[in-house]
Amino acid sequence: MKSSNKSGCQTPRGEGPLQLKWVTAQLGEALAIKPDVVARFMVEGKNENVINDLFDFTPRENYTEITETKNEKLKPKRNSSVKRSVVKQECSKVNYDSDSGSSCSSISSFGVPRDSMNEYLIACEELGVCPVSYMENNLENRHISLSKLSLGENDVIALTRALIRNKFVQTLNLSSCNIGKKGALSVASLLEQNTNIVSINLSNNLVGQTWMIPLAKALQHNPSIQDIALQNNKLGDSFVLALASSLQENTSLKTLDLSKNEIGSKGATVIAGMVGSPSCTLVNLNMGWNQIGSLGARALLKCIAENDVSLKSLDLSWNGIDNSISESLSFFIQAPTSLVSLVLSHNRLNDSVGFSIAEALSANSNLVHLDIGHNAFSSSVRETLIHSLQENKTLRHLRMESVTENESLKQLAEHIQSSRQLYIEIIL
Repeated sequence: MKSSNKSGCQTPRGEGPLQLKWVTAQLGEALAIKPDVVARFMVEGKNENVINDLFDFTPRENYTEITETKNEKLKPKRNSSVKRSVVKQECSKVNYDSDSGSSCSSISSFGVPRDSMNEYLIACEELGVCPVSYMENNLENRHISLSKLSLGENDVIALTRALIRNKFVQTLNLSSCNIGKKGALSVASLLEQNTNIVSINLSNNLVGQTWMIPLAKALQHNPSIQDIALQNNKLGDSFVLALASSLQENTSLKTLDLSKNEIGSKGATVIAGMVGSPSCTLVNLNMGWNQIGSLGARALLKCIAENDVSLKSLDLSWNGIDNSISESLSFFIQAPTSLVSLVLSHNRLNDSVGFSIAEALSANSNLVHLDIGHNAFSSSVRETLIHSLQENKTLRHLRMESVTENESLKQLAEHIQSSRQLYIEIIL
């Protein structure tokens, strides 16, 4: 939020060097501020007495001058020589990229690429939002994370404008930022134009499928994106259809998180077809906390078992999968697939599926991680699973319910773990 001092000047949001520089620039020429008062202002800025102390040193005739000139001081100029009054750096001290021959003419007074910073400030002014102090030192970094700041869509639009031509940022985290509908559209536009970003996180923004479909379509124009997290955005099956169509043209995406998105069996079937496509490069797929049911799960497992796919990790937890998956799951586990991690926890699997898993594990040669915790397996199923591990030589992590009620079985589990690189995680 914006905060105002007694003169009416608005300070940038956030804390740290940018705010201190701003205070110094805005008040330094007009006020005779003592260092100890500035320090108090930084620590106790919301204290009215501290703010009054700042202006106790101000000549009365200078109040009007500060108010009248504040807009000119903050307003960025629309040319390559823009400098903000926030920081005064000598040109001779700037050496951003000696290999490329860059000089201070390409660097803003913040020490970041002038084009990105200037675009950001101009966009903030046009959209009526206050610049975020975090941007001071991060537009030249590889990673930007604004997670859980609840910025709002105009803040996101300003950021995406600044990043369109940015060649530094590779990872962008906007999870839980309340990006809004227009913010989602601006991110889609960014991915169409910026091929330097390889990872983006838009989780927990609840945007809805209508406003996220343009983002799905943008992926067919982006040859570099590798990791997308879209958890909890109410995407539904319609988004999945658009995504599958776009990924036919995309050969860079490796990790996709679609968990908590109200995706049903129809959407899972579409995803299965996408994963089975020769052009699909997905390695990690998270479909947890959806509504794909046994029908959607069977489609995915069948596709992976019957095709030479790149997928190595699949999460199908919390999807209401029941015993009708038994035959498909057994066939899948025994098939020589590329998958090394399978999560089936928190479903509706009971003993018939449990025995099938135990039998299939004896012949499995690829699974390294298997999570079947929080399903309705009896102690006899758990005992059979433990014994099957004596035949399986590849599994390294098994997650299941407690076997502590059977002392001999517990000892067998401990013996197997000690004799090979296997961790059996017991859920009490």
